[in-house]
Amino acid sequence: DKDEAFENLSSATGEEQEKVIAWARTVLESEGTQQSEFASTLERILGRYNSVDSREFLRERIKFSPQAAYLAGTLKDSEAEDELVAALDVDWEAVKAPLRREAATSLGRLKSPSAIAALLKASSEENDRFIEHAIIYALIEISDSSQLLEALNNDNPAARKAAIIALDQLKSDKLTA
Repeated sequence: DKDEAFENLSSATGEEQEKVIAWARTVLESEGTQQSEFASTLERILGRYNSVDSREFLRERIKFSPQAAYLAGTLKDSEAEDELVAALDVDWEAVKAPLRREAATSLGRLKSPSAIAALLKASSEENDRFIEHAIIYALIEISDSSQLLEALNNDNPAARKAAIIALDQLKSDKLTA
């Protein structure tokens, strides 16, 4: 059945794993930007491997795959930061909302202060409540109060709001009234 096949592919090691990665790359590249259930399953398998090759291929897919963006954060793939930041700007309607949400969430998991400017810029755009929450939570996870304090002077009220909420949630004795 499907679950058994998934477990078998996920537990491949060594040369078998390399063959599965090559096969998954071929299948996923032939699907292009399609995000089928099958493509998501293959990405999950690659995520379980957490190898250099699988992470590299998943980074290439972030621009159109919410699953790949999610896995970058779950795997703590700091090399995916640039792709995740770029995903905050995606304008392809088919994946825009889930991709932006997962990119923001993963940037929070990576805890990279260099992502704060991109997150604040993304907060300034039209977002649904789920994306807004993901962006603010990422700012909280990164926990860089100095950049958030600077953001209080941002020209955009949505960026200021995100910074205020994040600052309110930080556990810091540096913040005073």
